[in-house]
Amino acid sequence: MNDNYDSNNNENGISSLEIPFKNLVYDYYSKDISQKISSSVRVRQDRGYYFGSKAPYGYVKDEKDHHQLLVDERVRNIIEEVFERYLSGESMLSISKDFNHRGVLTPAKHIGLKRGSGVWTGQIIRYVLTQRVYTGAVVGGKTRVQEVGSDNRKWVDSKDWIIREDMHEAIISKEDFDKVQDMLNSNTKHISRDRKHFHILQDKVYCGKCYHKMTYTVNYGKTDGYCCPYRYKAKDCGCMKGKIKAETLEDIVSEEIKLYTESFLEKEQTRKIEHKVMESICESLLDRKKRLEAEKQKIQVSKMQLYERHKQDEIDKEAYLSKKEDLSKKLKNTEQEIAIITDKIKENTSSGHNLNVDKLREAVAKGELVLDWINEVIDRIYVYDKEKVEIIWKFEKGNGKDG
Repeated sequence: MNDNYDSNNNENGISSLEIPFKNLVYDYYSKDISQKISSSVRVRQDRGYYFGSKAPYGYVKDEKDHHQLLVDERVRNIIEEVFERYLSGESMLSISKDFNHRGVLTPAKHIGLKRGSGVWTGQIIRYVLTQRVYTGAVVGGKTRVQEVGSDNRKWVDSKDWIIREDMHEAIISKEDFDKVQDMLNSNTKHISRDRKHFHILQDKVYCGKCYHKMTYTVNYGKTDGYCCPYRYKAKDCGCMKGKIKAETLEDIVSEEIKLYTESFLEKEQTRKIEHKVMESICESLLDRKKRLEAEKQKIQVSKMQLYERHKQDEIDKEAYLSKKEDLSKKLKNTEQEIAIITDKIKENTSSGHNLNVDKLREAVAKGELVLDWINEVIDRIYVYDKEKVEIIWKFEKGNGKDG
């Protein structure tokens, strides 16, 4: 704001300090208005008014009151079906594949948005499953401006959202919605614990270009897979830029092992293979046992140190007992794993242990090979791109790459 003031023509005698002062006043006035608008929006959110520019998938805006939502009967059954099928135990990926097969419009395409591929994914199903609006609630205050007068917004912690129940007709009961959230949280923890850290191929997969070990990742709501951690770090390295799905890699490896079994595991070579397999198994188990015993010793030392700290009043009794319990659990788990490995070592070194070729072939035919035999027969898996994979077998000479 300058009130038509020209700095090159100061004939009207306006002080050079007046314009900056006026701008300061105008800035304060603008922020004051912004604050009042924010307060007004907050009051309306507290009352449960809907403020979205478009109605959420499953609803339309009431023509008489654009802050009120009405059920979109065209897709009510789709939302009900998503919740019903997920509650019955069906996966998000399975539901999305079925919707694509049936030609069901995605939420974005249904409300007329041009963006998006128009293909249902597990992530879209998850989005539908997490929308509290389907219980009849209006959720506001998810974001806020970082400072008055600024256009920059940041996400607010979910515990601070403004949630007003029973503001419009529900499509899903609150009970079913809560059950689904519990299932989603449980599945996320399961993926993190059981898939991310213990995928059967994770110690075998290497980049075929730079020879570094590939990283196994599980992204929220997406499929798990492998990518090269150096794909963007080394210039012109030729590493695969995307991710190869774990499921795709498993299929390739399983098929290759079938061929390998037929061509290599013949009866005349069985005895030699048995010996090498037993050596390989025992070597791996002994190494694991050694690391576990070192871990056990560390835990025992930690327990003694914890006791000394408690006796010297460095930590109170409650903290001492809690930490002691955690260490005891870790110690018990470690000792159990050591016992299991010790038994396996005995099995593999006993005279009665044989690599049963017929059983191996049977396992391959049933698709059990990846779980039962992968570590015994495969040294490394090199991934060049999503369609080119090379398997290095343990019992073939000259099979290694440096890296």
